[in-house]
Amino acid sequence: MSAGPVAVVTGAASGIGAALARACAARGMALALADVEAGPLAEVAESLRGNGSRVLECAIDVADGDAVAAFATAVRAEFGRVGLACLNAGVVGPRLPVWEQRPEDWRWVLSVNLGGVVNGLTAFIPGLMKQGSGHVLVTASTAALNPVHGGGNGPYAASKHAVLGLCETLREDLGAAGHPVGVSVLCPGPVATRIRDAARNRPDAAGEPRSPSPSFENTITTIDADTAAARALAGVDAGRFLVLTNPGSETEAGARFARLERDLVVE
Repeated sequence: MSAGPVAVVTGAASGIGAALARACAARGMALALADVEAGPLAEVAESLRGNGSRVLECAIDVADGDAVAAFATAVRAEFGRVGLACLNAGVVGPRLPVWEQRPEDWRWVLSVNLGGVVNGLTAFIPGLMKQGSGHVLVTASTAALNPVHGGGNGPYAASKHAVLGLCETLREDLGAAGHPVGVSVLCPGPVATRIRDAARNRPDAAGEPRSPSPSFENTITTIDADTAAARALAGVDAGRFLVLTNPGSETEAGARFARLERDLVVE
């Protein structure tokens, strides 16, 4: 990993984001942390400071492009160079068929999961290009590689497929422009986090879930957030574009690709 002494992490107040912050701190990196939940973010930041880490924290909604741009400006002013930008913030909506998802469900999930990544890339990629180094780690999901058994949550699946396609294009753009900035897409399977309680942070009146977002049944082993973070950084170290974290992910994704390959014909 061509990482300098600073790691940026969005969605850092809990789950994989907080675990990524801990893992980067263990490597001796300074931290720039962002999350929409100010209280939990402050707790994570204070815990890391207590262990000797240098931490900048900003309570922002990644769906707000101006706020993300201001965060990036603050990071550059405080630390200068960024070695690793982890664009991790994400939400999941109610598990319902595509035709039952309301417009506000689509807007919220896409504004955070896709719009938040776009805002992060827009804010941080130019600085990485200018310094001629660094790496971007974007959190997608195994839902970007294989549909969830039984369906449900089309907005989430659509957002994660879009993130994967966006990052593939980003990698091509950087290569064509001759910039040595690395790109990795993290595709975790089931991880023990609070993402299914994401409606607590919805900014609109439609935030009350109409149905629970239960665990999605599949053959992929559930892991904890610290294990996911450790495997994420190992994938970045290895220079992998696609980073899987859960045993079984490769089997399910491979089966999906095999199904698609059967249709790769022109009649």
